[in-house]
Amino acid sequence: MSVGLVLPERVVFADATALLTALRSTAPTAPVVQIDASALQTFDSSVVAVLLALQRQLVARGQSLQLCQRSDRLQALLTLYGVAELLPA
Repeated sequence: MSVGLVLPERVVFADATALLTALRSTAPTAPVVQIDASALQTFDSSVVAVLLALQRQLVARGQSLQLCQRSDRLQALLTLYGVAELLPA
């Protein structure tokens, strides 16, 4: 069973620390944690750092992360940074 989190409409450098703290504190204990990225419209490379940091925490707890409803722009950014395969859909 998977349980989800939702990314906000905006994730830029100024938002990254607070977002990571919020995601970490609300991450469920389910084996698979889904993150819905459908609302994400304005973002920079900080979103990649946030997702990878959250994934590291989940993996350390024996969980996995699925990044769902990603836009083409987000997919392109993940591919550009070479991490698309690390954040499965």
